Amino acid sequence: AYCVVGGRHIQSVLNMIPSWWGVYLIEGSGEGSYEFRLIRRSSDNEAKKPSEIVKLLWKEEAKLLAINSLGIKLKSKYTKAHFYDFIVGNYDAESITPIVSQILLSRANWRTTQNTLL
Repeated sequence: AYCVVGGRHIQSVLNMIPSWWGVYLIEGSGEGSYEFRLIRRSSDNEAKKPSEIVKLLWKEEAKLLAINSLGIKLKSKYTKAHFYDFIVGNYDAESITPIVSQILLSRANWRTTQNTLL
């Protein structure tokens, strides 16, 4: 994982985020252009927890994963936490990570702004 941060916040972010996160500093270079400078490379998080990985999923994504891959029968009382529990009970960190990554990468139009830096 990487965090992109402006110069004003670099020190507080470095103190706040986990050591395995990489950090890029973004700086304006004039006329509306920006430069990204690598401050710290990311590394593997050796202490991955499936319970934290699945929390990256929205409720509908977790529900579909639980129903489609685990065959969970849907009950109206199920909450997001129920779906997370079903998933965590059937996957370890190594096997759930690529599944969650694929779901996150397949999200479309989840940001509302059309402005981009690049």
